[in-house]
Amino acid sequence: MNEYDTGMGWLGRTALVIMILFSRTAGADAQPVRGWEVAGGYARVNDSPNLVNLSGWLADGGMEITPWLAAVAEASDARTTILDVTLRTIAVTAGPRAAARIGPFVEFAQLTAGWAQFRSTVFDDTTAGNHFVLQPGGGVDLPIRRRFAVRFQVDRRMILGGDIDTQDRHQLRLAASLVVSARSR
Repeated sequence: MNEYDTGMGWLGRTALVIMILFSRTAGADAQPVRGWEVAGGYARVNDSPNLVNLSGWLADGGMEITPWLAAVAEASDARTTILDVTLRTIAVTAGPRAAARIGPFVEFAQLTAGWAQFRSTVFDDTTAGNHFVLQPGGGVDLPIRRRFAVRFQVDRRMILGGDIDTQDRHQLRLAASLVVSARSR
């Protein structure tokens, strides 16, 4: 990967994989299709050990299991460059999301787990580490059209394992996304 990579190619591949995983075709005699959604947007990550904020993107998809519970998968990439130092976090997680409509909004809580890579490049010398992450979070969907909503969410990414056990390597993430759903909101 070169130093000018914006991550958009990775975003496109991730969105394609999520759409394939969560798309379903139904025959004439098949059961009704469960609700699904895809979302993409902007993420701001506070990386407390380095005292910096990283900016990037996120993409997620979900498939309804029950009217209030969904299985979700998410990918994100955030980075910042200060002088000749580039910091980057890439994460892929999945898990359950519980949601309830309260008034005009849909509130949700989720607990995802998966993989994250933390990478730093200083004067063209790159160091990277892969780690297990646990990411609890929650937020609200604000419906804007029948099948569209704007999502605001907050997550706390906890990095477990590896050589960083002794460091406070937890990240706070704020995100805003556009959500497209198979069902009316």
